[in-house]
Amino acid sequence: MNLSVPLQANTEVKKKLFKLKPLRRDGLLLNIRYSKTNARTNAKIRFFHCCFHQTGHVIAAADNDGHVYIVDFFSCKFWGLPKLETCTFIRFSSFNEREILTGGSCGDIYIIDFDSGQITGKLEGHKLPVNTVSFANKVYCLSASQYEAIIWDLQTNSKVQVLALDKNSVLKFVSFMPVSNNILACFKDDLIQIWNNDKFEFIKQFLPNNWNNFSVRTIVFSRNGQVMIIAGYLPTLAIFLLDKWKLIKLVSLPEYILTVKSVEFVTQPFDGGSNKILTILSGQGVVYFYDIEQNLILSELRPNRQIKKIECCPNGTYIACVMNDGEVELYNLNQYIMPPADVKVERPKKVGSKVKPLKECKNIGVIKSEINNILDIEKLKSILKEFNEYPEAHRLTIWEKLLQLPNNIEQYNSVINHTTVAAFKDLYSQYPLEMNWCQHWFEYYPLAPVNILAMIENLLMEHDPELLHHLASLNITSNLYAWPLLETAFSEVLTSKEWLLFWDHILTNEPSFFLCAVVSYNILHRDTLFSLKMLAEADFFFHNQNPNNTKKFIQKTYYILNHTSNKLHPRQYLEGFKSIEAGNYPLFIGYPKDTVDLQLEQMKFLNNELVNMEAYEADLLEQAKRKWEACECDKKVEEIKRHEEMKQVCLDRIKSEAEKVKSKHEELLHLKKMLGDQEEMVFSDARKKFPRINTVLSSPCNTCWTDLQDKYIKKYAKLLKYKYRIQQFVDNDDGVRSADEIEKLKKYQRKLEKEIDKVKKSLVSPEKLKQLNLATNIVAVESLIKDIERQLHIDSESSTNSNSNLKMEWLQKETRELEKSMSQVLDILRESRSRRSGKPSHEYRKEGESSSHKGDTSPSEACHKTVRFSS
Repeated sequence: MNLSVPLQANTEVKKKLFKLKPLRRDGLLLNIRYSKTNARTNAKIRFFHCCFHQTGHVIAAADNDGHVYIVDFFSCKFWGLPKLETCTFIRFSSFNEREILTGGSCGDIYIIDFDSGQITGKLEGHKLPVNTVSFANKVYCLSASQYEAIIWDLQTNSKVQVLALDKNSVLKFVSFMPVSNNILACFKDDLIQIWNNDKFEFIKQFLPNNWNNFSVRTIVFSRNGQVMIIAGYLPTLAIFLLDKWKLIKLVSLPEYILTVKSVEFVTQPFDGGSNKILTILSGQGVVYFYDIEQNLILSELRPNRQIKKIECCPNGTYIACVMNDGEVELYNLNQYIMPPADVKVERPKKVGSKVKPLKECKNIGVIKSEINNILDIEKLKSILKEFNEYPEAHRLTIWEKLLQLPNNIEQYNSVINHTTVAAFKDLYSQYPLEMNWCQHWFEYYPLAPVNILAMIENLLMEHDPELLHHLASLNITSNLYAWPLLETAFSEVLTSKEWLLFWDHILTNEPSFFLCAVVSYNILHRDTLFSLKMLAEADFFFHNQNPNNTKKFIQKTYYILNHTSNKLHPRQYLEGFKSIEAGNYPLFIGYPKDTVDLQLEQMKFLNNELVNMEAYEADLLEQAKRKWEACECDKKVEEIKRHEEMKQVCLDRIKSEAEKVKSKHEELLHLKKMLGDQEEMVFSDARKKFPRINTVLSSPCNTCWTDLQDKYIKKYAKLLKYKYRIQQFVDNDDGVRSADEIEKLKKYQRKLEKEIDKVKKSLVSPEKLKQLNLATNIVAVESLIKDIERQLHIDSESSTNSNSNLKMEWLQKETRELEKSMSQVLDILRESRSRRSGKPSHEYRKEGESSSHKGDTSPSEACHKTVRFSS
């Protein structure tokens, strides 16, 4: 399958689907390459770096220009990350499975969420580009360039330790060592030094003369941290045993391997971290697969192009090859390290009609009977006791006898649905297991079998209580020191040869022997367990191979089996061996029935609770809805009530003001009538008393009336001023009057000006002036009162306006000024009457006051009106 990726030009992450094709004959799964060339240089863009995710199903590829692509061949998706400036390395983070680390040319390390493309962190501290990165305890990261190395805490993205170097020192390689997490550094002069990770104390160093002084190019470690291999340019491998810090052998590769570029271990299932297969990339661009134990080249990967760099999958499934032309090819490793054997189905041959099946059956029965007599269980135990194992050539037959296998071929074919399952093709010969050794394992499934682990803990307490106390102090329970050995049947901690020998004894003895073996293994390695200080170290110990004396291990197991008290012995809780019946498979009922029933009851209870909660939630929502509606209804009623109350208050205030205006208006009319009557009486009396001296008094009277005219005109002008000011206030009251209203006001003003001119022209004689002024004053006062009434009515209706009080105060002030002016006018009239009648003016003042008291209102109260101008 060829996967062409485009150049990533933007910062968005766009995932695309692709389709995988079946594996080719050479195991090629995927070919990754660029679909376009560089637009600037028109050169082909090449990948230089690649790495696998911990899951083994995701691969990252990058070039030196900062383009990074993620390919998920499990879900068949690929996408590009936002472009960086440069990329000197890429490596998936051990702390966060969703992050990837990339190096820049300036020395900075970027932490990127490869699913979203966002930069989540940055490690700053290097001055030169980083070329190697390794991890320890999933939290710590060791990055190194040529002249510096820094340990980082990936939880906080901070420095933990800076490894200082001498001025003349140049680093070739720096890395954490597996399991121990010690720090190994190889310098330019090929000197190798090792420091402790905790206190950074010097531990060991290797001189180049250990490997014949060849130049070091690659250093790799087995997954259990026990083996280190050093490779250089020459076709020679130096293999070290790290627990003894010793070179165990120098391996000379075949003559056709001229030079070595790099080497890398291949992880295999059930190898317990003791990797045996090594990939060797030669200088000719060919990958060789080398078996260390057999000292044999298993196979070779030779594409039609040279390979520049290789990267093996963590689970040993795939190998990625960066080619010289910049493409990345993904191959299936199983075709090179474990080539599948073809499973052939043999059919019975026709040998003619003279075949005698009955005789053949008799012969087969005789043979089986003889084999059963020879392979008696007691005889087998004697053989096992003498030689400690069964013969390799006869192990299959002996195991078949021990397990009493019924050879249920038809039932087996029914189970596998008449199909050949490659994973089971060697199961019969290699792993003939039966459920006799897994009794009570599933009573607490999916949890570990608590009862079985309790038996093992009792055994350990009886035979080595000090070790049990130490494990308990480290919070190491039987879930860690016992269950990993049981669930893997010791396949992770024993080699294949040790495992077969061990299972010779398990199948020969009672089922409790298996549990005793767990205790024996812990006691045999008690010194190592006492040296453990962390839970993670114990976890690694019980999941990886360790140096083991198989003979002592078996002897200790027999000792525990035969010297355990009956009170704590597991055999009282386990049944004896039961073989499978011929013709059918036994029905498995060992599942945790009580647990399953309890879970079903709990599930039913939870479902009922969920239904009740949903009903309760619906009821609460309905109640909340009703409360909300009632609250809204009360709110509306309260709002309407307050609106009505405000409306009633406004109406009452308007009504009160209207009554006051009406009262003042009646008082003013009464005053007007009284003044008119008094004036008429004065003129009438004057004409009657002085009919003859009118001509004599004409000249003095003219002078008097001239003075009166001046004063009266001033008072009249002042009243007109007040009139205009009040009218202007009314006009500018709210600023929202229409154009028609404004035009009417202007027309009204022009009319007033004409009337004023007419009044001026009509002032010919004192008598006319007196009459005109009196009439004009009365009309003006009446108009002023009407305008005051109208303005009070408008202000009452707009009681919500914040300026209404100010307007009322202004109107009251104007009314008081109007009252004062009216008083002055009345004084002038009294003086005129006093001159004509010879009566003192204070008597007229008393008459006016007495007449005003008759109406029970004062002139000032009568003048507190809104001015109205008549048209």
